[in-house]
Amino acid sequence: MIWDLYSTTDLTECLYRILLLKDRGNKDPWYDFMASNIFSGLYYADRELARFNAIGIVQKELISKDYYALQTMLEQIPRDNLKQYCQEMQTQAFWRSADEKDLGALLGTLALDPDNSDKNKARAARAFSSDNANSMYYEFAKKFEK
Repeated sequence: MIWDLYSTTDLTECLYRILLLKDRGNKDPWYDFMASNIFSGLYYADRELARFNAIGIVQKELISKDYYALQTMLEQIPRDNLKQYCQEMQTQAFWRSADEKDLGALLGTLALDPDNSDKNKARAARAFSSDNANSMYYEFAKKFEK
């Protein structure tokens, strides 16, 4: 479910669920990996001038106080800080399996590469897809190949 939320760009909801699981004591490094992906996705969306769409702004009256606080925090993170978070998370140890490392490289290209062209994104996505045809992250990369 968390991966589905991420791949459909429901980043606030995805991060909120991860934080709930972590609050319950779940220490699986995959959740740290996914939190990193969320910040990369958020920075990517910011570069594409679509941060608010990626956050999925919901009216205050319709959500919990904690969800609203998270949503507001994601709205207000300065772009430079968001970039720094992405860069730092790219160096963390939770990128364990080969497909996670390759996904990290793809996300690094999408979010951090100075060449923000569609051609560069498609090249990185094709590289990921060709090496990870059996990965659960394969369909995510295919979105960027066009």
